[in-house]
Amino acid sequence: MEESSLWYVDEGAPHRLFGSAIPSEEKLEDWVHADPSLVAHGLEVVRRQLYLGGARLDLFCVEDPGTWVVVELKRHNASREALMQGIDYAARLSELTIEELEAEVTTSQSEMSPMG
Repeated sequence: MEESSLWYVDEGAPHRLFGSAIPSEEKLEDWVHADPSLVAHGLEVVRRQLYLGGARLDLFCVEDPGTWVVVELKRHNASREALMQGIDYAARLSELTIEELEAEVTTSQSEMSPMG
């Protein structure tokens, strides 16, 4: 298991508060789905595991009306591949009309796995 830590800075130096293991990406996704403010305040999950052309986006969210947010969670350090995956999802979403996006969200909900 990977260890995650919380730090604070005091007198110009970082100090570890505590460390904890993240059991799985699915568990991490469960936590953020239940409390999207772990990622950003004001974030609301629209769809979990949104199917986009052969891949599934972890969490599709909205921050403000019309401000869509792609959340791709990684248990390990985010790599260049993970960043490219997020950019790919954003590019695919930008090509959809609002009607097509609505259809994808609705279709994905009806095809959800037991996890979603």
